[in-house]
Amino acid sequence: MSTVGSSSIRIRFEGSSRNYTFTAREWAIPDHDGPFHALPPEATHFLIQRDKSLFTNGPGCRLREEVELDTARRWGYSDEESVIFARASSSRGYCMRFIFNATHVLRHTLSQPYQAYLRLSADAEFHSLHLDVLEGRIAPRHYGMWVMETGEWAGKVLLSITDYCGVSWNDLELSKLSNEANRQRIGRALEMMHDLNINHGDLGSDMRHVLLDIHGPDLSPGDLSAGRVNCYITDFSSATTHKCTRKLPVLPLDAWALARQVGCREIHQVLHHLQFMPSAKAHEASLVTRALEWYEKYTEEYPNEHSVDVRIAQRAQLFSQYGQIYPDIRVEIVSDPSRTIDRVCISKVA
Repeated sequence: MSTVGSSSIRIRFEGSSRNYTFTAREWAIPDHDGPFHALPPEATHFLIQRDKSLFTNGPGCRLREEVELDTARRWGYSDEESVIFARASSSRGYCMRFIFNATHVLRHTLSQPYQAYLRLSADAEFHSLHLDVLEGRIAPRHYGMWVMETGEWAGKVLLSITDYCGVSWNDLELSKLSNEANRQRIGRALEMMHDLNINHGDLGSDMRHVLLDIHGPDLSPGDLSAGRVNCYITDFSSATTHKCTRKLPVLPLDAWALARQVGCREIHQVLHHLQFMPSAKAHEASLVTRALEWYEKYTEEYPNEHSVDVRIAQRAQLFSQYGQIYPDIRVEIVSDPSRTIDRVCISKVA
C-alpha cells in the first residue's frame, strides 16, 4: 500500500474509556492517478465523537445502524458486507468510510470485506473520472483515499473522505419527511444525473444511496417538509456512463408504464421506489400515454434536437406545474403552422 503526496491529517476517535488519535496520509489507488478535490486548508483535524457518529447499513432493509467503536475497529475479521462510516467533524461535516484491518482484508480476496474495499476504490475512481460536473451539486465532493497506521488498535486502515450529505432515504421514507415535495426533490436530482450521462447502477433494490441533507445549516422545519433541502447521490461504485433514453420525467404520474416505455430501466425503478406510478396500466386518456405520444411525435418532427432538450421541452409543455430542473435555462414555445407540434426553444439565461 503506497501513499501519495505529503498531505496529512489527524483523526481522533472518542472511546468509552480513552481517546485515540492517528495520522492519515493520502493513499494512491492502484493503477489510478485521477485527481481529487483538495481538503480545505483548515481541515487538518477531524473528530469522530463517541455517540451517534459511527454507522453501518444493516442487513435486509439496509437501514442505518449505530456501531460502537470497539466493534468498528474489529471490522474485517468477520464476513461483513457493509463498511463502517462516520460523520466526522472538522471545519465542516465530512463522511469517512473505513476499511479497518486492511492488511488482513486485502489478503482474503474472496471475502465480503475485500469486495467492500473494491467498491470503495471503484467509487473513488468514478468520482475522479466522471463526476466533476455533479460534485457539490448532487454528488458529494470526494477528497480521495487515505491510509493510517494504528498498530494493534485496528492495523492499517484505509478510508475515503467525502462531504457529509445527510441521511439516507431508506431511513426517511417512513418518517414525516416522506412527502411528495421531498420525493420530487429526489426525482429532480436523479433526472439531472441521467441528463448528464450517469447511470448509478445500484438503485434497483432500495434508495439507501439517495441522501437528504436534513442537518444542513439554516434549514427550517418548513424547508424540510417543502422539498427545499439538498439531495445528494452517493456510492458510484457500480455506476457507468450512458446516453439516457428516458421518455418520462421523474414526477407523479397517473398510470403505470413498462420499463421499455419509460426508456431507461433505472429511471423506471426510481419511479417505482418514489411511488410515482400507480399500479394500474395506462389508459387511453392518461397523462403517461399523452407524454409518451408527445415524446415520439416531437423527436420525429425535430430529429436533430438533443435528447436532454427534448426532455426539458416535455416538462415545459406537459408538466409545467412542477417547474424546470435547471434554473439557468429559458424555455420558449414557438408556434409554427407548418408543423404538427410546437417547437420548444431552449436557451441559457444571460
